[in-house]
Amino acid sequence: MSRFVSAGAINAETGEAVAQDATDNTTTSNTNSGGGGTKSAAESKKSAEWDLVQKELDAERKRREEARVKSVEGGEKSLYDVLQANKAAKQAAFEEANKIRNQFRALDDDEIGFLDEVREAKRAEEEREEEEEGEGERVWGEEGEGG
Repeated sequence: MSRFVSAGAINAETGEAVAQDATDNTTTSNTNSGGGGTKSAAESKKSAEWDLVQKELDAERKRREEARVKSVEGGEKSLYDVLQANKAAKQAAFEEANKIRNQFRALDDDEIGFLDEVREAKRAEEEREEEEEGEGERVWGEEGEGG
């Protein structure tokens, strides 16, 4: 007839969730009749917690059912539509990045002058280092001959 589901069952024919109120009532009446005053207070607390959980589960089921109905009615986009929208957005971002990247222009006179100065400063620094190195080698050679 049905398969077990926490806090209820599923009707095998329709696939719908079926509440088991009759089973819940018999279990609560059996537990309440068996104890003393302190046990009934604890049981009433558990019962209140159980009712709260039941309400949360019912709200969740209702939300899922509404989402299922909405998707069946066409309220949501199909997977194809979502993928096409994602593809279009990705393509647009790619084209924008390439448009910026492929913008070439000639250097103006200020930029050429700056690059020439940088190149000249680098060449002068290399010449200075070579002279210092040559001087160091010369001094080292003289010390070797003299000692």
